[in-house]
Amino acid sequence: MKDYELFMVGKGKSYTTIGIYTRTLRAVFNNAIQENDIGNDIYPFGKNQYKIPRIKKVKKALDSVQLKTLFNAKVANENEGKVKDFWFFSYACNGVNLKDIALLKYSDIADNKFTYNRAKTFDKSSEKTELTIYLTEFTKSVIKT
Repeated sequence: MKDYELFMVGKGKSYTTIGIYTRTLRAVFNNAIQENDIGNDIYPFGKNQYKIPRIKKVKKALDSVQLKTLFNAKVANENEGKVKDFWFFSYACNGVNLKDIALLKYSDIADNKFTYNRAKTFDKSSEKTELTIYLTEFTKSVIKT
């Protein structure tokens, strides 16, 4: 696996790409072991074995001038306007995932706030964390439209 990683780096692939490929390969190994197609003895992942590279994301924030430029940008049609509204709604709500926005219901809103569970992690964790977002005048106006 280390040779594969070095090969990929030599081909100009990023560690993020290598991580994506090797996580997929690990899933194939896990399925093959579960189906008894191969034994654990050739499993290259795990304790004291190959570690899949993880890159810490560098969050790149927009500055106020860039945000204002985007906010004041003219849209070409109604669909672009909706996309722009969704993006700024997500931004104003601490980066709520667009899938989570799509799953929101009016019944989630109470007392100038809404609560939700992240769809991405809901089925993957036994402990369910309910997130709360307080509404601003802007977010209320987007909800009304």
